[in-house]
Amino acid sequence: MAQAMAASPAAREAQWQAMRNSNGGTESWELRTALMQSIPDHSGYDPAAARRRLKNFLAHDPSPDLAAVARVRIADLDAVNACHEEVADLRRRVTQVVEIERRQGQERR
Repeated sequence: MAQAMAASPAAREAQWQAMRNSNGGTESWELRTALMQSIPDHSGYDPAAARRRLKNFLAHDPSPDLAAVARVRIADLDAVNACHEEVADLRRRVTQVVEIERRQGQERR
């Protein structure tokens, strides 16, 4: 995962395509595919699908080490999602404040 995170978008795309075209089926392949899908800057980036894939991976009772990696990534995806929701809420609030100030400015004229 560290390699993919440090890679350029073109390298990530190449990694994603190679992963999609390889024969999977192993625990580590399933986990690597889900992790790669959770990393941006390639055509397979889909954090919601990655989260579902990681949850499904955990449901199949993987080895403890691989399960720990999946849980950490799910927690990270959840934290990122919560951050995006908070940013959206703050933007809505700022828009409301700007609109209130605009109306007050018009009333003063």
